[in-house]
Amino acid sequence: MMDLFVVQIQQESLHFDTEYNTSLYNTSFNIFFEHYSYIKVYSVLRILQEMITEEIFWQSIRIYVKDNKPTFNYFDEIMKNRIRTLSDVDIQISIYDLTRIKQLITTLLTSPIKRTYYIVMEIVRDYKVYYYYTKPIKRLISNLNKSADDFISTSDKLRNNYNIHNIGPDNFMVYNPEQTGYYRVNYDIENWRRMASYLNSTNYREIHVLNRAQIIDDAFHLMITNQLNSTVFWNIAKYLSQETDYVAWYPMFKALEYLSNIFLFQERIYIKIKVKVLILLNKLLDSLKYNELDSNEHDLTKSLRMEAAKWACNLDGRICIETAQHNLISHLENPEKNTLLPWWKEWTYCQGLKILHYPLSNESMKDSPWWKVYRLGKEKFKTKFLKYLSCPEDSTFIIPYLNLIKHDSAPSIIFLKDFSDKDYINYFLFTIAKHARTPAVLDFILHNLKNIKPKQISEYATFTVIINHVYSTDQLQKINDFLTDKFFNGMQVKLNECKKLSRFLNERNMKVETCFTELAENFTCMQPYTSNIVSKLQMRFFEIKSQQNYFQNFVKYQQ
Repeated sequence: MMDLFVVQIQQESLHFDTEYNTSLYNTSFNIFFEHYSYIKVYSVLRILQEMITEEIFWQSIRIYVKDNKPTFNYFDEIMKNRIRTLSDVDIQISIYDLTRIKQLITTLLTSPIKRTYYIVMEIVRDYKVYYYYTKPIKRLISNLNKSADDFISTSDKLRNNYNIHNIGPDNFMVYNPEQTGYYRVNYDIENWRRMASYLNSTNYREIHVLNRAQIIDDAFHLMITNQLNSTVFWNIAKYLSQETDYVAWYPMFKALEYLSNIFLFQERIYIKIKVKVLILLNKLLDSLKYNELDSNEHDLTKSLRMEAAKWACNLDGRICIETAQHNLISHLENPEKNTLLPWWKEWTYCQGLKILHYPLSNESMKDSPWWKVYRLGKEKFKTKFLKYLSCPEDSTFIIPYLNLIKHDSAPSIIFLKDFSDKDYINYFLFTIAKHARTPAVLDFILHNLKNIKPKQISEYATFTVIINHVYSTDQLQKINDFLTDKFFNGMQVKLNECKKLSRFLNERNMKVETCFTELAENFTCMQPYTSNIVSKLQMRFFEIKSQQNYFQNFVKYQQ
């Protein structure tokens, strides 16, 4: 659990505790939330524990809590007294060092604006001789807190701050053992190469799990900040195909969250990355299996399986989806015997319905999994079951489904007496957002929007959702052309009709006047509407182009 704490708290703190340019729009920004300064305190306390030994640290904590004197000065005095009473020569820490760490923690707690940023240690080695040296590649720190920064790097020197691993003559170093120091590490390219080779061997467990997690996290962060070639990161990430420790996988799952939009683009360069990740996940799940058969299995192993299965199916892994489909069918046929664990329900229902090979209207399929889930949803009236019904991705299934979810139409299959207008609107928008990027579905929505849209929701809101959930400039152009034809060209046609009519009738004829008046009113009403839509289209064009340019930094070196 302490290992998990390190990757969840310390690594997360490092991600936010910096100034760097990772913006999709190539602009520098500084993330600052006050609570991140407080989160960092835990990492500094962990450094303190390493400096004064775990025994003295927890003895001091227990006395501090028991005496109930909530001041850090008191905690500081407890530590000093504990150290003075011990004669252990292995404890190489002075009262001066304690004073400096006290100043650091106090600064973090009381003055979060005076930020102390971590450093990136650049490890460079001369491979002609057997030695190494370190130097800060960059000090991201304000002048007010320079002494605190020096302390973070200096305190690490009080410990054995590196490990040398040997692969015959190809030894390499791992700096910052077990992530006891609060900083990132960047190595020379040869050390990265040797490290990747070692991780991809059967000896990878010789590197502590916290350092395996650190290597993944540091390499990813250095890649997205353009300090490391993307090939290095992906070569290291390949080792995860044999990794079964959740702690080591955790930073990779966080990386996938960061890259999640990349998997929605259909260009070949992004699909290749998707395939690389799926290979890793499939090998992991092949080792863990999908079902939780061992009741004594560690909770972190269960979490690893669940997270891997979620990503494998979200990335359209065929084995994953077919497994979910099999589990869903078994459950629906005999719910009492084939029960679903609560944390597997959403995955089983949604991913199990993802691939359907029959049309919705086929009467012979009334006992299919989809219809069984539909009846189960109506029986229990749980809106989440209705969301599962939108999970199929085949356009031949979704298109007729969109025809049936308009609640004010006679054949609506979703009509429920307790289903509010808000429920219908949310459900419709959820379905539109989920499938708008599918070309055939987008065409259907654009040309049938008036017939499938609930009357309570405006076209403007619907188009906004559609625009925000397409990931292709071609699709955006299609939306733009459709709106141009519908509103601008359509109005021009009506205007021409009025002009033709005026040639044959008196200009004061009421019919002609009414025609022009209605057109003028419609144009006035539509101006802000069309202006906003055009603005959203332009912004989405910009976002997609910026995302593609940004993500290419992570894949341009891939072979």
